[in-house]
Amino acid sequence: MNREVVNILSEGLSEEQKNYFIDTLKNISENDAASDEKYKYPTESSILAINFDKIKEIYTNTALKNIYRAPKSNDALYIIGSEGNCEWYFIEFKAGAIDNSLTDEIYKKIYDSIIIMLDLKSINNGKLQIENGKGYLLQEKNDNFNFEQKLKKLGFKSEINFIREHFRYILVYNREEYKENDRDKVGYRAELLAGKYEDLENILVSTPWFWREFSSAYNCIEKRIEERKFGFLREQCEFLPKFHDEYKALFDFLDCHDELKEKVFPIQKNIKGKYINMVKDINSQRAEDIFQYMLMNCGMSKQKIKLFNDFVNKVKDLKKLQEGAYNDFIVFLEKRDNDFAMKQQEQKLEYLQEKIQQGDFYYLLKEYEKQDTKTYLQEFKNALMRKSRIPQRCLFLHQFENYLFKEVRTLDMEEFKTSFVDKYERKERNLA
Repeated sequence: MNREVVNILSEGLSEEQKNYFIDTLKNISENDAASDEKYKYPTESSILAINFDKIKEIYTNTALKNIYRAPKSNDALYIIGSEGNCEWYFIEFKAGAIDNSLTDEIYKKIYDSIIIMLDLKSINNGKLQIENGKGYLLQEKNDNFNFEQKLKKLGFKSEINFIREHFRYILVYNREEYKENDRDKVGYRAELLAGKYEDLENILVSTPWFWREFSSAYNCIEKRIEERKFGFLREQCEFLPKFHDEYKALFDFLDCHDELKEKVFPIQKNIKGKYINMVKDINSQRAEDIFQYMLMNCGMSKQKIKLFNDFVNKVKDLKKLQEGAYNDFIVFLEKRDNDFAMKQQEQKLEYLQEKIQQGDFYYLLKEYEKQDTKTYLQEFKNALMRKSRIPQRCLFLHQFENYLFKEVRTLDMEEFKTSFVDKYERKERNLA
């Protein structure tokens, strides 16, 4: 949250009282039950937000003292903007696996959080007390919490239509732990019936080995939904066109080098047929892994697989060089190597082609990494290797769009950083 929002929410509160319910997204996202330490914090962001679990705690201890089962709540409420004009986000973090019961809990958190927002008058008046880490409001004349009043100052209205028209919801999940469940199946089927996967069906039609046992691409999608493999199918179809370009380039390369082909690639002539049969079962999203899988299942030795993968990388690097993907690196070399800078453009390309053919290209990168430009080089290499990712529409949460929220997004931890954290860190700096 930007400074103006934090200042309004902190009015009349001590530092202890403010820090009780305003914290960093990193601390709010903490998962004490994480089996892997690297998933303890789904985000490392120092952006401030309202710890909505604390608001729920104040609400329960103040307005629902004798309730048998306390309400649930979303993890964070993020607000950014100026008085009377703000953006509003509910954020929920789930770093572990999400089964059907946990999905029900996420749904309950959404509904209970909205009920709390619509009943803020119950925790508007009173002085915030904190005892043994628990918060509640003590009714006395010198009120200082005034939560509803402060949110209204930021433009909030305790009406369902306001939440529906202004609030956005984000579920942050762990893509490595995520497995499709029953709610996903319901959601995917609803979207399939609504005709939202026409582009995907067109891709499947053009790659018949995915659905040749089916009467239509529609039936293939239906089966993948039932098997809880629809998300994987979508990601396969995303990279298939790119993979086929690399696949064709590889065989074109080998066809032009008979001697190398005989040495490195002496496998059955029906390799393409084997590839077609395997690709529908491959458990990978990257072309390199498919090559590896294909070769391992064709009886090639590890040494030949290594040689083959070297050729794959050479083909890819040569293609990238021809397409201009290494232009930034050429500029970098020009600034760091006078001899290289003096060469003609054709000579520079020939020099890099030679390095690629010799297998020295990445050694060249490492040589320059030792200098004071390591960060720049790493970022450049990351950019070259970056792979697009299809956003998942997890847990059928998108049914809540226009019904409870203005927008619903399900982002894995990497997507959350690039599409939310980085964006709003810049926005907060601009508002400072």
